[in-house]
Amino acid sequence: MAPDPHSWEARQQRFAHFTELAIVSVQEIVDFAKQLPGFLQLSREDQIALLKTSAIEVMLLETSRRYNPGSESITFLKDFSYNREDFAKAAQAHPVFSRKASLRCRARQGQGLTGLCWHLLPSVLPSVLPAWLQVEFINPIFEFSRAMNELQLNDAEFALLIAISIFSADRPNVQDQLQVERLQHTYVEALHAYVSIHHPHDRLMFPRMLMKLVSLRTLSSVHSEQVFALRLQDKKLPPLLSEIWDVHE
Repeated sequence: MAPDPHSWEARQQRFAHFTELAIVSVQEIVDFAKQLPGFLQLSREDQIALLKTSAIEVMLLETSRRYNPGSESITFLKDFSYNREDFAKAAQAHPVFSRKASLRCRARQGQGLTGLCWHLLPSVLPSVLPAWLQVEFINPIFEFSRAMNELQLNDAEFALLIAISIFSADRPNVQDQLQVERLQHTYVEALHAYVSIHHPHDRLMFPRMLMKLVSLRTLSSVHSEQVFALRLQDKKLPPLLSEIWDVHE
């Protein structure tokens, strides 16, 4: 007999899976950033400041790459597809987190997570995960993913957009703003050159892509509002998860 997808256990499993996906996503963001020319030349403080505040936007870009317009779902790790209803069901399991699921997350510590990644986890995941599973943020995620899918961007274009998003000098606590601006300008020029070559008959493609970064900032603001609302409601990650990530608020 197949398990009931609406059961409490099934919802807990979805939330556990979202948690693991979030951990993997943070690791991938760190690994990608470290490969960007110029990133490792920045101070560690600026590296952390840029990654902390760009993480939600990079996650949204990566999520949009996995959007399937036919099923209106998002596929993670090639095998797991979630629609809006699945996101909402995962949210229903947020107040309780099983010990079995927490042990799976704890095991991630032995899977090559870098020191920079683990420095980011306590500040990024406790806000990203609960807010992503709020109904008010689920619809914007899917709408943004749908709009990005319509552009039909390739991997190189996504990579350049992510780099431009990461190198934003107006992020809080960035010290060497001039150098970050220079780095971002390099990637903006690279994207413009690439688009000019690969979309020679679509002069609006480049500005449309940059406008998506503006949309990302708007979504980031919505996310911040959700985080603030959760804090007012005193909604936090379950104690076991907070313990794993050494989160003490």
